[in-house]
Amino acid sequence: MAYYMRFFSTDTAPTFAQVMDAVVKSDPHLKWHNVSKSGDDHAGSAVLSCTPDGSKGFDCAVVELLLPQHESFNEEKSEALDFAEDGEGDVAGVTNTLNTTQFVVLIQVLYENASNDEVFDALDFLWNWLKPNFKGISQADGEGFYDGNDLILECE
Repeated sequence: MAYYMRFFSTDTAPTFAQVMDAVVKSDPHLKWHNVSKSGDDHAGSAVLSCTPDGSKGFDCAVVELLLPQHESFNEEKSEALDFAEDGEGDVAGVTNTLNTTQFVVLIQVLYENASNDEVFDALDFLWNWLKPNFKGISQADGEGFYDGNDLILECE
């Protein structure tokens, strides 16, 4: 079963190239492959891989930047709103953020060739760029919604 994490932002979206550049500049061990960009170069998807010093590399995630003009953006937002309505915590705050979301970063976590710690350590570079640069909330399957590192709405 796939494990997903999402970042819902109310700010103006970066380009997918900006997302990719920010991550690889933060750690030379991170690389992108299977890059697919939309016609306007703002949205896109790619596989993030990591090659730690002296070890075999591994794919850690498929990352997509979704915008309102794309059907998958609306599907992710609608599903998140459904989860939020059944959650425990700041339902109103989460719902407000979701209703005003301008872009979504969708992350499918890949575990095939690495430990959980290795995968999530690599993904930290993406989160460490998104969270301070864009207003929004994150969501993790089976956990709920987070404001920064604080769980604000618990959902299953």
